[in-house]
Amino acid sequence: MFTLLILLPCLAVFLINLPYPACLRHISTPLAAGFATMQTILAVTQLTSNSVFKTFLESRFQLDLPPDFISQFMLVIIGLVGLVTAIVAEYSIEPEQSRFHFHTLLLLSMVSMNGIVLTNDLFTMYLFIEAASFVGFIMIAMQKDLLGLEASFKYIVIASVATLLMLSAIAIMLMITGETSFVGVHAGLGKMAGHPLPKLALGIFIVGLCMKSGIVPFHGWVADAYTGAPTATTVLVAGAITKVTGLYSLLRLLTSVFGFNPQINVLMLTLGVLTILIGALSALSQRNAKRMLAYSSVSQSGYILLGIGTGSSLGIAGALFHAFNHAINKALLFTNAAAVEYRTKTLNMDEIGGAGHRMPVTMVTSIIGSMSVAGLPPLSGFWSKLLIIIALWKSGFKAIALFAALASLLTLAYMLSFQRRIFFARTSDRFVSIEEAPRGMVAPAIALGAVIVGIGLFLPFNQGFIEVIMLHIGSLL
Repeated sequence: MFTLLILLPCLAVFLINLPYPACLRHISTPLAAGFATMQTILAVTQLTSNSVFKTFLESRFQLDLPPDFISQFMLVIIGLVGLVTAIVAEYSIEPEQSRFHFHTLLLLSMVSMNGIVLTNDLFTMYLFIEAASFVGFIMIAMQKDLLGLEASFKYIVIASVATLLMLSAIAIMLMITGETSFVGVHAGLGKMAGHPLPKLALGIFIVGLCMKSGIVPFHGWVADAYTGAPTATTVLVAGAITKVTGLYSLLRLLTSVFGFNPQINVLMLTLGVLTILIGALSALSQRNAKRMLAYSSVSQSGYILLGIGTGSSLGIAGALFHAFNHAINKALLFTNAAAVEYRTKTLNMDEIGGAGHRMPVTMVTSIIGSMSVAGLPPLSGFWSKLLIIIALWKSGFKAIALFAALASLLTLAYMLSFQRRIFFARTSDRFVSIEEAPRGMVAPAIALGAVIVGIGLFLPFNQGFIEVIMLHIGSLL
């Protein structure tokens, strides 16, 4: 039952924070990892069953169960990223008390994100978005160092402005339609065609969501947050939180409430082009590995916007698939960045100087992740970019389709720079004796690399997969 994805982690947080028995605190890591695994399996297999909690949760939180295809897809992403985050935290966060606090926050974050993708009410979605952002503030500043506190403060400032904008937009929609549910607002807006207030509300809401997800020109906080946060937090924020609180919410707003029109399409495409270009150019000039990957995340979010901007089922299918690939790719690359930092105690790529060459598994899996981000066949990242480019071409945006294809060369350039400086440059004398990362870091990297390669090889022989996605999404448009 999908309702349990909200109830169970809340119950787990309550139990492990009881004063007695204190021994429950020692199971926070397997508890968080186990819940993330269960969620992934449940979402993939689309398991549903009746529950005594179903009526209660539907009446209180207005949950629409079982979730539609887009929600199920996002639940898979949240589960996978949550699992990797739990494993990385076990090896990268010290001491044990800090790990316990981190896994508590991870469970709360998953509750918030699951709530976002399961709700069918704008105000409820807003509350869950704020809960996810609040947990994010704390997780970024967990190390209590200057960089983390500064990054968290910047995130709080930008998120607070976004909060004000989203709440104002919901107030406008409530005022003109008398509803906050997706269905009610959509029906109310249908009776007000041509009225300026719905357009104002949509514009305000889009700006708020773009701030949450770090879309250009609201991307200034992203690099600082990703760099200042613990690496496990970065995996979660880059792979899931910004995608769910920002891009998913934007997609849901357009598909279930406002619908698409030529003006919205042009706005999404314009933001997508700017985000791809500025993110990629910023990544090229970075020396810190996490900052480069942060700007890469900004750039790749632009491709998701391009898919949404087509307004077609194929484009949205490509956007969802690219969101999945982005989550897997960045989870892999940030995990490997944590592994390199664990051994070298630095993320300055010029200082590392090829030390990663002595970490062969980390090196190979990083190559897989980097080339998938760049969109090279036959890796999974190639297929999602291809779907978006085809959707742009078929929708008449041929110039933007060409731009999207050529922009992959910029992605390839900074990912090759990333690989060369960490894994293939001359090894510094400081790091001649380093060894491979611990098995707890290597294992998720191997698993994520296998997913990237497996999907890339599997997809061409299963065209029905994309057809099924398009069929489900087409029913929402």
